[in-house]
Amino acid sequence: MSDPIRVGVHARADFTWANELRRSATLKLDAVERYARARGCRRSALLRYFGEASPRTCHACDRRHPT
Repeated sequence: MSDPIRVGVHARADFTWANELRRSATLKLDAVERYARARGCRRSALLRYFGEASPRTCHACDRRHPT
């Protein structure tokens, strides 16, 4: 029977999954920040993201200027 304390000292934890999760969350956060800071029409950006056509002038832009 092995000693749990000795095994704990010599065992190495694999944090690959945690690092991938952090990387994925960081990429998502970066995308949200780019969207929020964009100078163009955010409605148009959302329409493009979902594969919809966006009009040249949306008339509903929170930025108050055309694309």
